[in-house]
Amino acid sequence: MHDVLMKNVKGKTIREKEGIIIKMSFKERIEMVKKFNKNMDATNSNNISSISIDDDYQFHTHVDVLKLFGKSFRAHMQATYKLDEDWRVWFPKLYRNGDFVNELLDGGKIVEMNQLPGSLIIGMNSFPEDQPGKRIIFAHFIDPVSKEKYYKFIGVFTELIGNMQHASCQRIATKMYLDGKGRFSINPLTG
Repeated sequence: MHDVLMKNVKGKTIREKEGIIIKMSFKERIEMVKKFNKNMDATNSNNISSISIDDDYQFHTHVDVLKLFGKSFRAHMQATYKLDEDWRVWFPKLYRNGDFVNELLDGGKIVEMNQLPGSLIIGMNSFPEDQPGKRIIFAHFIDPVSKEKYYKFIGVFTELIGNMQHASCQRIATKMYLDGKGRFSINPLTG
């Protein structure tokens, strides 16, 4: 059973898990991510892991997320990362920001992107033509109380359909399997 966020007091997140209260600071969340990444040691080819929307992994940076796919960067700031011709990792901000309003709709089954008037982003991108590929989405959240920022896996989605002003995609999987070396699938990995 996954953790349920109860409330936030003095920068400490209080979670209830099967009747046990666990206090977890942002630093402790980062340590949890580091432990997850360490458990995906690339030297062990039999070490296959997974991530689900029910997991409470919270990643501090794009770099932390991209390690799941065997990528090693010092920094990454773009909204998407192209894994190959068919797949992209997308890091949408799921809150109103200066350029877009991105929303989860229909219980998290749809992500909708709407560009705000006066946005500084210029372009007439058409999706999927200009950025093809299914979207593995790690959405950017801000904790409403502590103001901590983090990325969380919200699913695997279809290609983005629309244009820069309005586009959307639908969830096709709630779980991914990863080996930490670059192999990933919405079906269990073998071999």
